[in-house]
Amino acid sequence: MKKGRNFRFYWEKPKGGDMKIEMPGFRKDEISVKMEGGMLTVSAEKKSHRKEKGKGFYKEEASFSSFSRSVSMPEGAGGKDFEVDIEDGAVKLKRKKKVKN
Repeated sequence: MKKGRNFRFYWEKPKGGDMKIEMPGFRKDEISVKMEGGMLTVSAEKKSHRKEKGKGFYKEEASFSSFSRSVSMPEGAGGKDFEVDIEDGAVKLKRKKKVKN
């Protein structure tokens, strides 16, 4: 039995500094980051399909899981204000320059 995933979405520094979003089980190529209208949206999608044949049996399984979270960015912050680093299971945003609070 698989355990559920625990997603963590938090600011690493107060007042809108660096941010880290943890998404266990998702590969880098399954994760996307979008920022528009002062909102940051991080999403991930995983699909799998498996077939197994044996003597006297045939088994086919398909699964789909997805994750999406949105958060308001600090006032005045835009996509150009942050560096985005996507890695397996996580997204990190680092502030490039000071954002007005």
